[in-house]
This record gives sequence, C-alpha cells and structure tokens, in this order.
Amino acid sequence: GCYGMMGGMGGHMFYLNMAGELGLAPAQIQQLRGIRIACLKANVTPQSQMRVHQLELTDLLSGAWKMADAEKLVRQMGELRTQMMLNHLRYLKEAQGVLTPAQRQRVQSFDSEMDE
Repeated sequence: GCYGMMGGMGGHMFYLNMAGELGLAPAQIQQLRGIRIACLKANVTPQSQMRVHQLELTDLLSGAWKMADAEKLVRQMGELRTQMMLNHLRYLKEAQGVLTPAQRQRVQSFDSEMDE
C-alpha cells in the first residue's frame, strides 16, 4: 500500500479492492490506480531514507554510541514517518473525490460494519 511499512494504512488500496462492491466505473478504476501509483512514488524517497537511517542506527548501536546521535536518527525517522503518513492522507483525500456520494456512503457503511 501507499503508506508503506507503517501501521494500519499499509494495505490501503484506494478503494480498488472494493471495486465490485462500490460499482466503480472503468474511468474511476483508472483514476484510482493513478492516485495509488502517485502515492507509492511519493513515498519511495522517504522509505529509502528511512531504511538508510535504520541501517545507520543499527550500525551506531553496535559500537560505543552517544544518546544524542541515536536521538538524532530516531527524530529523523519520525519526521519521515510523518511525511509518509501525510502523503498517504493527501492521496486518500484525492481518491475519495473520485467516488460518488453514494459510493462514499457505502465505504462508510463498510467501515461501520468492520468496527462492530
């Protein structure tokens, strides 16, 4: 999914996994695919930077290390997580705009059923 390696948003398919239930038109499916790909592309760099920081942190902790050095890396990783989540939310909002009001209502009812 777009959000990548982070938490619950990792599997978000921008409604493509619900195409049948929502009755998505071919044009909507094409738009949603484009949005999903754009989101994945937007998170390539932050995901790569995150991986680099994880490797740097692992390397740092394998020797004599200072808390300040570890904290700097952890904070940078936090900023990247925030950036990826915000990217995901921007594209999710765009994907919601592709749906009709009736389709958005259907998504909300699916979400309600899952919460029960």
